[in-house]
Amino acid sequence: MLPITNHILEALVPVIALVVAGYIFRKSQFLPDSFWESAETLTFYVLFPSLILFRLLKADFSQIDVAPLIITCLLFFALITAISWFCDYRLMRLEHHTWTSFLQGSIRYNTFIALALADKLFGPELFTVSALLVGVFITVVNLITVIAFSLTGTPSALKLVAGVLKNPLIIACLLGISVNLSRLAIPEFANETLSVFGRAALPLALLAVGAGLRIKSLQSIKPEIIAPSVIKLIIAPAVMMLLTWLLIQDRPISNMLVLFASLPTASAAYIMARKMGGNAELMASIITFQTIVSVLTVTAVLLIIL
Repeated sequence: MLPITNHILEALVPVIALVVAGYIFRKSQFLPDSFWESAETLTFYVLFPSLILFRLLKADFSQIDVAPLIITCLLFFALITAISWFCDYRLMRLEHHTWTSFLQGSIRYNTFIALALADKLFGPELFTVSALLVGVFITVVNLITVIAFSLTGTPSALKLVAGVLKNPLIIACLLGISVNLSRLAIPEFANETLSVFGRAALPLALLAVGAGLRIKSLQSIKPEIIAPSVIKLIIAPAVMMLLTWLLIQDRPISNMLVLFASLPTASAAYIMARKMGGNAELMASIITFQTIVSVLTVTAVLLIIL
């Protein structure tokens, strides 16, 4: 077996194993539904914000050219959002609440899988880049989603923006970047505490991803499931490859950007669809379908770029 194939398997297999284990644990009721609700809450409000904050506080932004990275990310999300809108406007003609789930399935990405793979494939050398990308991706995706939901006027755009600004992941991003740039001295015990909490985030989050899969929802594969999945898993990495070829000179950084762009949509999309009036049932189907299919598509993308 080729060394690069071994490298990819070493990165993918532990992630897949945790996702599958989470599905089995929930399906068999080895761990009750109440556990998974608590695990999601703990991960979303405590563990994952701690991981993001720790990475951003430790990141050395002076070592990378930040402007091309941010420009590439903004162009990427603008293009993918436009493709999603055009697909609906010209082909799908979906109701607004269904289109918001279609859009989330096109632009959201699973941060937990992204960091798990990035750490294994790129190592500590690109620690700062992964921290920055998480901050930019989370902020931009949530802002686009808020705008999409606010187009109906219910709830009001102001309430939606306020809801996003209360998002613990965005708070962690803004706080981490602000403290980093201000060069405030952070006590080592604080860094170590964040590190301990952060190390618990990825395994528990990946188990929760598996527990959230709804295989029965795929009994009928509709165009509303396939179309955003094609955009997310095939078109998005292709668009990012083109943008990085044009704008990013560093190949490892380009590869990480493409990896992030190729990942399936996040489980958080279901929560947002449910709370903000989207099509939650469709969202669950999209998340499940993309998570399963991405085993093949992400492997293919990694074989191309590495």
